[in-house]
Amino acid sequence: PDDVPLSFAWSMALLYQDRIQEADQYAKKAEATGLETRKLLMQRGKLAWSLGRYEEAAQYFQRLIDRSPDDEAAAYYLILATASDEQDDVRQKAHQMAEKFASDHPKSPAAVAALGYSLHALRQNTEAERVLSTIASHTSLPPEILLTYGKVLAVNGKVREAKGIAQRLNENMINYKVFLARSAARKWIDSILALP
Repeated sequence: PDDVPLSFAWSMALLYQDRIQEADQYAKKAEATGLETRKLLMQRGKLAWSLGRYEEAAQYFQRLIDRSPDDEAAAYYLILATASDEQDDVRQKAHQMAEKFASDHPKSPAAVAALGYSLHALRQNTEAERVLSTIASHTSLPPEILLTYGKVLAVNGKVREAKGIAQRLNENMINYKVFLARSAARKWIDSILALP
């Protein structure tokens, strides 16, 4: 589609179908026309993150925060993108951002989730488990964080609990409109559920 709103809408529809590469192409096309809405920047950041382009993703989320410093969703995804980087110093920076986010928003499940994710990225899984367990029962917990919690439990030797998370993810997979780590989650779920 050559129409900008249609390109963006098409990108969203493809994302809901887990057609990430195609969704990214249509979102790029919409952005190339000068469209710079919050939804498009968020979409571009999420797509970049899901495609492993963490620095690019962080730049999109940072642009959103520069526009609106209280944007909790942008802060959450900025931390996830930064914590996903391969460099330890970048992951440490993400953890520092997560600590500040959690301190500034102590009742925010997004802030707690970001802190847990950053701890897992730093391989501090005992502390990550403690943090994530405080929000694990939330029904609106993003599937990426639920997946992280399951991985943390497995690493910490709590296979039965990890299987419970895997089962929860598996049962709800169809309900997640957008799950940026869906293919990785499927692999993890299969491997955990196959354990004795």
